[in-house]
Amino acid sequence: MSTQTKEMPFYTQSGQMCDLGNLKEDNIRITDISGALAKLCRYNGQTSGFYSVAEHSVLLCRYAQENGMRIELQRALLLHDASEAYVGDVVYHLKGELPYFKEVEEKILNVIFKKFHINYEHNMKEVSTLDRAICIDEMYQLMPYVDPALFAFGYQPLHVDVMCWAPERAQLEFMNEYNRLFGGKSV
Repeated sequence: MSTQTKEMPFYTQSGQMCDLGNLKEDNIRITDISGALAKLCRYNGQTSGFYSVAEHSVLLCRYAQENGMRIELQRALLLHDASEAYVGDVVYHLKGELPYFKEVEEKILNVIFKKFHINYEHNMKEVSTLDRAICIDEMYQLMPYVDPALFAFGYQPLHVDVMCWAPERAQLEFMNEYNRLFGGKSV
C-alpha cells in the first residue's frame, strides 16, 4: 500500500464526516453501510432488475448459514462489500486496472472488519471464492450472459435465488442478518 494518502473528505447519511484516506472506526455506522449498500446496484446497474449490493451480501451470508459455515465467515460475507458504502463500486475487470482505488478500498474494508472484530486475512480467501461463485447465479438470473472467465477459473453456481428487493427491503434484510450475527449490537 502507498505510504502517503491524500485527504479525501466524505459525508455519510448519518452525518459522519470521514476522511476516506484515513477512515477511523469511530466514523463507521452500520446504518450508513446498510443504507448505502441497499441503494447501490450491482454490475453498475446493467441488470434486468434492481439488484443491490445489500441483497448480494445477504444472499451470501444466508448461503453460508444454510451450509453450516462458521459465524465469522457469515459476518465477513455480510460485510465483504461494506467499503462500497464509502467509495462506491467499480466493475470487476476495471477495478484491477485502478491500483490506487483498490488500495483505498482495501484499507477501508480492513478498518470496517477491525471495527466488527472480523479477521480479514483469515476469511478473505473463502469470501472471494463464494463472491465469484454467486456471480454465476446472479448473471444467469439478471443478465443475458455469464462471464466465461468464472467457469475458466473453476467456479460453480451456488444455486441461490435473486429476489431484486427494493432498497428499503434490502436494508431491512441486511439489518436482520446483522442483528442475528452481532446480537443487535451497533458497534
